[in-house]
Amino acid sequence: MNIVKPKRLAMGDERLGRCSLFAVRSPGFTLIELLVVMAITAILTTVVAVNFQTVRARQELTSAQSDFISKLRELQSFILAGKNQGSAPAASYRVQFATGQNMLPIEYDPSGSPVTFLPLENFIYSSVTSNVSVTNLWINGTPVASASLLINAPFGTIQIEGAANAILEIQLGLSGSGFSKNIVIDGISGRISAP
Repeated sequence: MNIVKPKRLAMGDERLGRCSLFAVRSPGFTLIELLVVMAITAILTTVVAVNFQTVRARQELTSAQSDFISKLRELQSFILAGKNQGSAPAASYRVQFATGQNMLPIEYDPSGSPVTFLPLENFIYSSVTSNVSVTNLWINGTPVASASLLINAPFGTIQIEGAANAILEIQLGLSGSGFSKNIVIDGISGRISAP
């Protein structure tokens, strides 16, 4: 009788399935792979968050600039339309600007003679935040700390510090962001614009 001895399988033999001491590997990710994915996710999240804050700050400042220009144009249209403030149309509107100011005090003169300004409203530059304020003012290119703007009846003419031919440039800034937007008020043409 012949006895057949079984062959011993070598470590590299294909019948074992794998060539390692750990014959079975569970499906899944290693700790290193998970850490790499988490690091990449953290970096991308940081970049997106910083960009979002920058876009939000710029949008907030652009919105404040637009609201500011709209309010001044509205005052011009009140004069041109002869809108009543109280019992009669206003003879003029006065707006006072000052650096560091985050709201716009608007006054009106009901009669024109004698000139008596009454408060109309305090317009806040940004309805979202109070961090928008006037950072710089220039009249004809010369820096000033404050300025007065008159919009007069009947044609909506603009006077800046009493001069009809002056140009007022206002810089709005968002505190803590380093961003700013300018507004130009041209007393010669009556134009209010964002350069």
